[in-house]
Amino acid sequence: MKEAIKKILDIKERTLYNWRKEQKPIVLLLEKYFTGDEIEEFLETGSIRKFEAEKYKSYVSPALLDHAYYSLKPKLKELFGGPSFGPNKIYTKGATGILIDVLKKISPKDHSFTIDNAKERLLDRISEEELKWLALKNPAKRDLLSHYIKENFSNAEILAMVQNNNEIVEFLKKI
Repeated sequence: MKEAIKKILDIKERTLYNWRKEQKPIVLLLEKYFTGDEIEEFLETGSIRKFEAEKYKSYVSPALLDHAYYSLKPKLKELFGGPSFGPNKIYTKGATGILIDVLKKISPKDHSFTIDNAKERLLDRISEEELKWLALKNPAKRDLLSHYIKENFSNAEILAMVQNNNEIVEFLKKI
């Protein structure tokens, strides 16, 4: 901790000793609210992940996102590529096309998508998507896609989909 404080304040050990003795507010603040690792992380990256995550209410356990990501492909294949649709099969390709278009427009670093609202945000984007292709002009395809997402995906899965959108888009193109 001492080394990190000296480094961030650009001071020598003797100065840090004196500032501690004088109870300088900046030293008290750093020692009370930050760990040495957090200060080092800030010096290396310009931010502290824990605080950025709280800022956007988007911190999610990497293990949860990893699990959600790996559960996506089988689920997407079943929903958009499987024979289970029957009469809706005609709309499946159109729904897939809309999802691909929407995902392409979302940055993987879009902080408006959080664990609390990812599904809602994606559904908003889908409803706002301009149905520009002749094959997709039927609003029933967009409605079908919205229904599939509401009924089959969790916020964690949608967040993983957004954060890995390039891989998901390529996967969707193949099914």
